[in-house]
Amino acid sequence: MELQSLGPTLLVAFLAYRACIFLYRLHFHPLANFPGPRLAAVSTLWRAYHQFWRDGKLLHTTKELHKRYGPVIRTSPNELDFCDPAAFFDIYNTAFNGIKDPDFYNHLRVESDTMLLVDGDAAEHKARFRPVATLFSARQYETHQASIAAKVQQFTNLVSLSAERRRVCSLAAGYRSLTVGIMYDFIFTDVPDRFKSLRGPDFDDPLTVASADSLNWTSWLIRNFPIFSAVVMKLPPAMVSLVTRSFEGANRMFEILAEVVEHEKNAKGQNPDCVTQRLLNEHVRHRSAVSSATPDSVVRSEAIGFMLAGTVDPPNILSLSTFMVARDPALQARLYQELKSSWPNMQSPVPSYKVLRGLPLLRGTVQEGIRLTHGVATGPPRLVGKGGARVAGYDVPAKAVVAAPSYFVHMDPKVFPNPERFEPDRWADDDGSNSLVAFSRGRRMCPAEQYSLMMLYTALAAVFRRFRVEPYETTVKDFEWNQYISIMFSGRPLRAIVEKRLEK
Repeated sequence: MELQSLGPTLLVAFLAYRACIFLYRLHFHPLANFPGPRLAAVSTLWRAYHQFWRDGKLLHTTKELHKRYGPVIRTSPNELDFCDPAAFFDIYNTAFNGIKDPDFYNHLRVESDTMLLVDGDAAEHKARFRPVATLFSARQYETHQASIAAKVQQFTNLVSLSAERRRVCSLAAGYRSLTVGIMYDFIFTDVPDRFKSLRGPDFDDPLTVASADSLNWTSWLIRNFPIFSAVVMKLPPAMVSLVTRSFEGANRMFEILAEVVEHEKNAKGQNPDCVTQRLLNEHVRHRSAVSSATPDSVVRSEAIGFMLAGTVDPPNILSLSTFMVARDPALQARLYQELKSSWPNMQSPVPSYKVLRGLPLLRGTVQEGIRLTHGVATGPPRLVGKGGARVAGYDVPAKAVVAAPSYFVHMDPKVFPNPERFEPDRWADDDGSNSLVAFSRGRRMCPAEQYSLMMLYTALAAVFRRFRVEPYETTVKDFEWNQYISIMFSGRPLRAIVEKRLEK
């Protein structure tokens, strides 16, 4: 009889316990006075619903909620979301009292507990970043520029094949294959032939295909329900695929990069100026007497982190920028004339990054592409340190989590008039770089900003100098997006009819 009554008793006790937690979060929690949906205040399930169940629609939702509640809203029991541009510059600032939120960044870890992309502790990150730091220095620009220019030449040669054969060119896939190839050169000495990118005009090399499918709703599933990460990592991929195929892209990407790392360890003529060799050499120097094995898991994790960082946003920016220019014949003609003036013989090598940056319309095209794709649109969350912080005029208590998505800076009409419009000329008088925050700000801003810009300028210059581009079965609606760490377009990938420029 006692056992029969134990179940209902435990249920009542559990419900009472949860009710007390909800009551505390609604009325007595340090963030109780901040506005927002009541469901968000009592449970992270509200956030999970919009991130996971609605497939990356949290930012779309908070945009509407800010119109109702004001510049700050509570999006989970312990998290605040800001839409005021001032908040962005308060949070992502070297003086901000806080660190990367471990609860968020832990779901980005792959295999190893150490990963430069997600390390929260500033001292640890600095020590781990030291071996590769000089790869991002200005002294490396010439090396990077030559490597990027070679890949862009290879890419445009393949685009030329589509033009010669009068075939529709899959530019979205091409841009992704290009960025994969550029990142291969940055991360590795050599890559096995079967994994190399830019192998043909269909741009269907293994990592290009896998990376295109690697970012989807599964990232939010793992972020909100971490137990699924452990389950998925331990189950055979074939078994996971029986339930959903959405993990296949990421799993295949990890498999490919694991093989490439193994290949790198035995590569001949190793390039000391690539990420993996820097990391391998650093670990060899610091390995302990007890364990002489190089921690492959660390190198694999870093290779995956760098590849993800380099192949998510640049293809988005290139695709959107290309579409927006190509759909406007007058704009495309102006850009072509500008490029022709500084690059009169298109058979000669692409001009230097320094020259390309000085072209106003090209610069505006790149900047607008970056602005309208937002970079890390999520607004990387920060955990407020002891003593609290002041954000956009609000006092935020210690241990609260704060975020300010770049979207709200880029789409603020006070910062960028008519923000929804693609207007390269808005950058003509003032480059507006202080308001372009896709690469974040502060101590932990993206160190590869200049490397990425070099890639974008070179690729767009080569495409519009060498080809006339006309979108094929692609519309503005195809560039609607879902928000994961960065955005992913939800429509048809950019395809185009390309025509080679014929000059005497």
